[in-house]
Amino acid sequence: MAIGQSQKYSDKWNDPAVKQRIDNGIEQNRKGDVQLTFQDEKGRPLKEVSYEIQQVSHELLFGANIFMVNGFDTDKENELPLIDKRIREIADRCKDKKKVAR
Repeated sequence: MAIGQSQKYSDKWNDPAVKQRIDNGIEQNRKGDVQLTFQDEKGRPLKEVSYEIQQVSHELLFGANIFMVNGFDTDKENELPLIDKRIREIADRCKDKKKVAR
């Protein structure tokens, strides 16, 4: 369990239904199919081509989950303005890292 994180929040991650919902969401919303066709200099398709693809960037600055709403130990920590502030801080850090990476 992470520091400041309630047992209630931690228990949600051990729920098989929650894990399945997350896995389904990743498959439906964060993945896609692509078809590649390799051609020679005359435009003829090549067969049995070996290749490697490496993702070097993406448009998603950060992911957030709504589980943290009421997931902290105290009422003060669970106030939405505080959670919103934390999300903005994470987004700002991600933007700074993206600027450095370019």
